[in-house]
Amino acid sequence: MNAIEFTCWEEDKPLEIQLEPEAFCYTVNPGNTIKFIPTNSTDRFSWTLRITHNNKGVQLIPDPPDAYNEIEIYMNGKQIENIASS
Repeated sequence: MNAIEFTCWEEDKPLEIQLEPEAFCYTVNPGNTIKFIPTNSTDRFSWTLRITHNNKGVQLIPDPPDAYNEIEIYMNGKQIENIASS
């Protein structure tokens, strides 16, 4: 399935996830989770993560671009709008 999920624990500061290649940002507040699921991904699909320690964020890069159709995004188990495909 190639999904990746991030959890922000109750005592954590909000976590910013920047989804590439569009550089759209999603904020995960304490007590919440966010999951990214590539649809129709191939065996070549993988995620690359870049941790930005200075702002407590993650740059999330789906790779290669032709190895999936789109990214579905779920906040706390409920699908949210993918602003990249709006």
